Amino acid sequence: MRRARVVHAESFWSTETAVGSLIDRDTMTRYEARGLRDCVALAGGTSAVRRVGIVGIGAGRELPEIHAALPDAEIVGWDISEPMVDACRRRIADRSLDRCSAERGDVAELRDGGPFDMLVAFNAALCYPQPAGRRAAAFANTAHLLRPGGVLMAVLQQRNARPDWALWFAARRAIRRIGLLRVDPDDHLSVLDGTAVPVHHYSPGELRRMAAEAGYAEVRIESIRAMGRRLGFAVPWRSPNPVVMTAIR
Repeated sequence: MRRARVVHAESFWSTETAVGSLIDRDTMTRYEARGLRDCVALAGGTSAVRRVGIVGIGAGRELPEIHAALPDAEIVGWDISEPMVDACRRRIADRSLDRCSAERGDVAELRDGGPFDMLVAFNAALCYPQPAGRRAAAFANTAHLLRPGGVLMAVLQQRNARPDWALWFAARRAIRRIGLLRVDPDDHLSVLDGTAVPVHHYSPGELRRMAAEAGYAEVRIESIRAMGRRLGFAVPWRSPNPVVMTAIR
C-alpha cells in the first residue's frame, strides 16, 4: 500500500477531490447551528452583528444559513485554497447571496479587513496552521480582526474526543518524550486521495491558554457529545466529537 504524501493545507484542500467532496454539501450540523445562535447572542443579537467573518469557508456550505440568520450583515469568507474560494463564489452567485464575498486568505497571516462583530471557523480551520507558532499567530489574528466585545466561535478537533483517541495521543506523547517521535505528538494525519495533511488536536487547557494569550476572555468550550446530552440529540460513538469554543475579545 502506497504511503500518503504529506502536503501543506493549501495543497491538500486545493485538489479536485477535496473541492469536489465539499461542493454538494449544503447544510450546517445541529451543533454548528446552535453554536452560531449562541455566538450571535454573545455578540449582542442580530441587530448588533453587522459584519461577520468566516475563517476556512471551503465551498461555502454554511454560508446560506448564516446569511439567512443575519440577512442584513456583511459576510466575508476566507479560505487558504483558491479553488475552494472559486467554488464558494459560484455558490454565492447561484444563490444570489447579497452582501457576501469570498477571498483567498491564510488565517495565520490574515490581519486586514476588520473589525468584525463575529468570526466563525466551523471547518477546523484553526487546526491546520503548522507549526505551533503559526497556530498562535492564527489565534492572535482572529482577535485582531474582531472589535472589542466581538466573538469568535470555532469548531476544533480534540485529543480526548474518544477513549481510543485519548490512548493513541497519550502513547504518542510518551514516545516523543523518549525521543522516538520527531513530529508533534498532538497532530493526526487526515488522508484524502493519496495526500495527507497534519491536523492539530487540542486539549481544553491548551485552547484556553492560546485564547488568553491572543487576548480573549470568557472562553467557553464544550464537546458536541456534551452538547448533545444537554440539548437532547445523539452523537454516534465513532464521531470525531470536536469541541465548540466561543470566546469574547
